[in-house]
Amino acid sequence: MTESPQWETLKDQLYDGVIDGDEPAVSQLTNDALSQGMAAEEVLYDALIPALEEVGALFERGEYFVPEMLTGAKAMKSGLNILRPILAQTGAKPVGTYLILTVKGDIHDIGKDLVRVMLEGAGFQVIDLGVNVSPETMIAAIKEHNPDIVGFSAFLTTTMPMFKTNIDALVEAGLRDQVKIMVGGAPITAEYAIHVGADGFAEEASTATRIALDFLKNPENSEYLLQAQAHTPTKSFTRIEGSFDLPKPKRKSPAKQTMSSLERVLAVLNHEEPDRVPHFEWVHDVDLIKTMTKGGDYWDLIELLDIDGVMVAPKYRKKDLGGNRLADEWGAVREIGKDNYAMPVDAQAPIKTLKDLETWQAPEPDDEYRYEDIRKTVQRFGGRRAIILQMRDVWSGPRDYIGYAQLFINLKECPELVEGVVMKCVDHYIRVIERAAEMGVNVVFSGDDVADNRGPMFKPELWQNLFLPHYQRLVDAIHSAGLYHWKHSDGNMYPLLDSIVAAGSDGIDPIDPSGGMELKVVKAKYGDEVAIKGNVDQTELLMYGPPQAVVESVKSCIVDAGVGGGYVCSSSNSIHSGVDPELYRVMVDTIHHYGRYPLDLDMLAPAQS
Repeated sequence: MTESPQWETLKDQLYDGVIDGDEPAVSQLTNDALSQGMAAEEVLYDALIPALEEVGALFERGEYFVPEMLTGAKAMKSGLNILRPILAQTGAKPVGTYLILTVKGDIHDIGKDLVRVMLEGAGFQVIDLGVNVSPETMIAAIKEHNPDIVGFSAFLTTTMPMFKTNIDALVEAGLRDQVKIMVGGAPITAEYAIHVGADGFAEEASTATRIALDFLKNPENSEYLLQAQAHTPTKSFTRIEGSFDLPKPKRKSPAKQTMSSLERVLAVLNHEEPDRVPHFEWVHDVDLIKTMTKGGDYWDLIELLDIDGVMVAPKYRKKDLGGNRLADEWGAVREIGKDNYAMPVDAQAPIKTLKDLETWQAPEPDDEYRYEDIRKTVQRFGGRRAIILQMRDVWSGPRDYIGYAQLFINLKECPELVEGVVMKCVDHYIRVIERAAEMGVNVVFSGDDVADNRGPMFKPELWQNLFLPHYQRLVDAIHSAGLYHWKHSDGNMYPLLDSIVAAGSDGIDPIDPSGGMELKVVKAKYGDEVAIKGNVDQTELLMYGPPQAVVESVKSCIVDAGVGGGYVCSSSNSIHSGVDPELYRVMVDTIHHYGRYPLDLDMLAPAQS
């Protein structure tokens, strides 16, 4: 068939439609191209695939963010869905078969879903097993589908060991040599991927596609094969055994007079030197607590380790739906995953349209049930230790009640829906904070992850125009209630720190090393304006050690951020179920001994190897 002069125009329009994330336009243009006689393969390989590759390239260059990636992938998929039956009829074969899953214990899927769409766009047949997938289910699927490549995703640090479990299961089943294994996810590093025996590691969806295609072309000598890149490991990834005696050299000068834990934390927030560097954590794993306290609870751990801040959150009722699912008072359905983390089920999010928003209401903030734990915590620790109220700010609400992937799409397609949810959530939070302040809380710690290791997950102007006004409103309300505000977010927060500090937040947590952030950099630029918390690595160091490295890390953190006060030493996120209890004890003991003021810099000097 002779090519129509309009075909090149149609291809350009299809290309632009994917780049712009215009799903209706791509669907219509795909149908137009087919009706004018263009072959399905031509639509796919001359327009849709090159456009999706460019979306990935724009993301890698930092010009596109997650919303643009998702809407581009969604637009491309709308065209691909039209082409797929035609391609099947013509006998077009996929370039390869890729089996993808999120590992057992982990129910996060947004990264996996992005990879799936990118792979489909590149011509792969993708077998998506979903989330929380057991090794047995994986083995059965490999036997059924005979894939070329198997991809594992993990979002939680605590589910990373499932990579090794899955690969061991493949070896035992005699299937390991039949497939290439690729891994990825927020906490994963290339070094860890090499440790578990994976063939490939991808930091993002577009690179995953590139690596997968190269594995098909060059299965034995691909430049992306990890084992070919392997070198002498710097980490053992092996659990320690026994206990460790912390070296406790004597100080050269007397330490400051002892403060209470509350005085210590307030001194940090007021940029004064306390008697010692304080310590507290955003979260402690329940099983770790039981191990360390010989069956006790969180409060027992606070007393045992002399932790300076006590976390407490408002209570919300939950309805058991069976099948490991529950419904919360906000209307979200949640599924219990690793560490009893209740992850929202996106498909059952309560707010899908502006009409839903009109009828959706936040829970009653003055329900006395909310404050039962707060009152008990203040009664037990008030006046002695800092009472820290765990709250959210502007991101987690729309993420949970719109759905994670749909939130990103709505940031581009319907930002007014997102802002409406943010507004109702913040109104609720403010009232809860006001009530909690009356009961004796000292600090509000809001945890919303708005960044990943690359940086903010959306354009900074969206933060400025949509989220920041409500963030400012929340911080102002916290201060009006006589409390301090500490902001938590994982990832590379450098692009947003100026605005967060300008909004009046009193503390930042953590200074995430996985996101390339450094304590000394943040201390130098913002140390006179905000308190800093972090930064002992919890993704590997507190899981595997060795203890001497934990000691040196704590000392380094104190030197980088503790001079002059204004610093709380903690993990780089939380004390999760993968943290070794002995290594956590070593960290706390090191803080208590080496963190006394005035700081003894000779004692804090790196140990001689």
